[in-house]
Amino acid sequence: MKIKKKYCGYFTIIGKTNTGKSTLLNKLVKKNISIVSNKKHTTRNTIIGVKTKKNKQKIFIDTPGINSKKKKIIDKIMNKNSIKAIKNTDIIIFLLNKTQLDKNDFFIINKIKKIKKPIIIIINKIDEIKNKRKLLPYIKKINQYINFQDIIPISAKTGENINRLKKIISNNLPEKKHFFPYKYITNQSKTFLISEIIRKNIIFNVYKELPHSINVELKHIIQKNNICYIECSIWVEKKSQKKIIIGKNGNLIKKIKTKAKKQISIFLNKKIIINLIINVKKKWKNKNKLINKINLN
Repeated sequence: MKIKKKYCGYFTIIGKTNTGKSTLLNKLVKKNISIVSNKKHTTRNTIIGVKTKKNKQKIFIDTPGINSKKKKIIDKIMNKNSIKAIKNTDIIIFLLNKTQLDKNDFFIINKIKKIKKPIIIIINKIDEIKNKRKLLPYIKKINQYINFQDIIPISAKTGENINRLKKIISNNLPEKKHFFPYKYITNQSKTFLISEIIRKNIIFNVYKELPHSINVELKHIIQKNNICYIECSIWVEKKSQKKIIIGKNGNLIKKIKTKAKKQISIFLNKKIIINLIINVKKKWKNKNKLINKINLN
């Protein structure tokens, strides 16, 4: 009996903040494993999503958005982790938005040129480009600054050209044994995914500038029979931010709690009792001791 060859490869998705990296990961894996929002700094960890079909295994790594302005310790760590992820990959998937390069794009271009890995460039959000004629001169401009193996315009949101991208990815898989078991989907633990569900519901209900100042720390998770008791600490940097999350007469925190409870219940297939405590931790994004508790990877 002839042994069928196996193919396996790492594809690191990189780009500046808000380019649609998490949306693309979820689309490629067909699972919602990474938080998606239109607010900056949503993704903090490098998140692995795995798609195995027959003899082909694709390992996708969603990275935090890179920002050339390294202001705080947490930003520097996220930048460092994103660059580290592309050093240990087979192919880089570099996401660009629409039809204009900015200083963050050039910052990333200069980094990945030094690493010398094959690059697939994705021009995302083409559903928002009214004049598609702008794409060709834009591609020519990109080619002036960086060499790429393939370039493809897509919409991760609508799914336009996603199948074409999947084909390109499959064609670039190296012959290699599979790294993960067949049904493996993500490297993230249940506790991390639970805290991300809570953080997602906070992000979707607060002001644009607040998400980067929020962290969710899972303090306790106890399972008894078919009931799961969860206690979480929500970190904010200011008392005013705490008031925003609580909302008038506590209405916003109740809304966040209700939605998170329902989603976690579906995720764990258990009845959920959840307690959310908001703690003010001043300037936590610039304190190594607190950042280490987040376990950014």
